[in-house]
Amino acid sequence: GVILAIHEPLYTKKELDILKNEKVTYNGKEISTYEASQIARKYESSIRKLKKETKILEDTGQDASSSRMRLNSYKKGLNNLCKQTGIVKDINRLKVYS
Repeated sequence: GVILAIHEPLYTKKELDILKNEKVTYNGKEISTYEASQIARKYESSIRKLKKETKILEDTGQDASSSRMRLNSYKKGLNNLCKQTGIVKDINRLKVYS
């Protein structure tokens, strides 16, 4: 069976309110820190997917240049987001495990 554990919340209500209301500038727009973190998660997910895709193409002897170009574009996008907003890139979220 499944055993569910009860954990203390990671953030207090006050900390969550601060995260929700704290603003950063990205591409000239003011967005919440939370929104910026969600954009980062989308980049990270796409980067992992493209790393897998590129590896499969390379391992099967197919042309992976288009996949590599898209991968580099997403990496640049994430770096740009982090630079503009001050978000720290978590390289562990970019790793692909076989």
